[in-house]
Amino acid sequence: MAEWAPIREKRRNPAIDILRGFSLFGILMVNMLSFLSPYLYINPYDWFKAGDRAIVAWIEVFFQSSFYPVFAFLFGYGLMVQKQRAERAGVEVYKFFSGALPFCSFSALPMHGSSGRGTF
Repeated sequence: MAEWAPIREKRRNPAIDILRGFSLFGILMVNMLSFLSPYLYINPYDWFKAGDRAIVAWIEVFFQSSFYPVFAFLFGYGLMVQKQRAERAGVEVYKFFSGALPFCSFSALPMHGSSGRGTF
């Protein structure tokens, strides 16, 4: 039976960690609009001046449409790596994920609900 533990640093793929870091930076850039302005209550194209509008559009096109899919892909990739390693170790994968994924989902609901976007 193989060991089911985090991958040792020697075996980690640094490209995955670098991509994950860039995608988190991109998500931070997208969320900065909400942090610095009443973005949830205004039309950003009316609120910002002409030069700022170009920056907002650039952030929305480049960051939002590029980094969210990369982060989602890496999340799925990480789940598949965990699944493969768990299967090799003889762990009941679906039993583990059936408890872990709902916990992650429900623990994120308060954070998502507090954003004020009314997406529920």
